[in-house]
Amino acid sequence: MDTFVKHSALYDAHTAHHAIFADRGGWAVASRYGEVEAEESRVRASVGVIDLSEAAKFEVSGRDLATWASQRFGAEPVAPLRAWRSDGAVSVSGLWCRLREDRGIFIASGESSAIEMRLQPSEHETAHLTDITSVYTLLRIAGPETIPLLRKFTSLDMRSSRFSNLSCAQATIAKVRSLIVREDVADLPACWVMCTRDYAEFVWESLLHAGASPFGCEVMEKIGIKD
Repeated sequence: MDTFVKHSALYDAHTAHHAIFADRGGWAVASRYGEVEAEESRVRASVGVIDLSEAAKFEVSGRDLATWASQRFGAEPVAPLRAWRSDGAVSVSGLWCRLREDRGIFIASGESSAIEMRLQPSEHETAHLTDITSVYTLLRIAGPETIPLLRKFTSLDMRSSRFSNLSCAQATIAKVRSLIVREDVADLPACWVMCTRDYAEFVWESLLHAGASPFGCEVMEKIGIKD
């Protein structure tokens, strides 16, 4: 493992669950935990969780985030507590989560410093960009039992009528303050959960204890999850 530069806060937990690691953008990530077909079957039949902490994560604040987002990745106007998926046609692909009028989180796949250069506000813009990649752990929960699982851990009303696809909110998961974003994957309900890395293992093990199964990036690619 000496060739890998970075480990997520869950590296030891993945090792304990017999993960096979791969290099993904300079990070040691869990590629699989056993037979890929069995792993995929568990996700599609019930619910699974993957650690995607290697994704670049940025906090963006300022008065006119709508203009900043439109110019950086072509985002349509996004209301607070809503998210928008950029396809990279303008600049960089990723997930833009508008938490308030003056604050949001952008999540993207790739090396954070390179993405940061493409997101930097100009001197005429009021937006301020902060790289929070190493501060937060990012999990993706997917499968038909995603919402019932999360209901065990949060007081957030996660009914589809109240928390529909591409909704986002700051709430608690197992009493840990987190960002929760619903972004379904094809026919599978799915959510992002982002918390500070010091609580990562507690949240991860709580989800596994409640019935989620860990899956790696090989299954992520098979079921079409984007980061």
